[in-house]
Amino acid sequence: QVDAETGELTVAMSPAMTTPPPEHLTLYFQHPTQASADENVVLTRRGDSYAGHLPAALHGRFHVELGSTDWRLLGTREFPAPEFTLTHE
Repeated sequence: QVDAETGELTVAMSPAMTTPPPEHLTLYFQHPTQASADENVVLTRRGDSYAGHLPAALHGRFHVELGSTDWRLLGTREFPAPEFTLTHE
């Protein structure tokens, strides 16, 4: 979930994870044509979810990568969006 006004990010993981959840995840937003619009957010585990803060609102299409040192999920999304889902394909 993305709060467009505050920039707060909340990430909920599927309960089907077979490994212990990492303490931190990284969420990358990469604009396909404007590197200056790219954002990287470190998310900290808080119970069953992760939280972080986006320093600026996102506008337009972004390649999104969520991951740790052991795995990653990729997708492309249009922003602003109050929530979005990344799944293993």
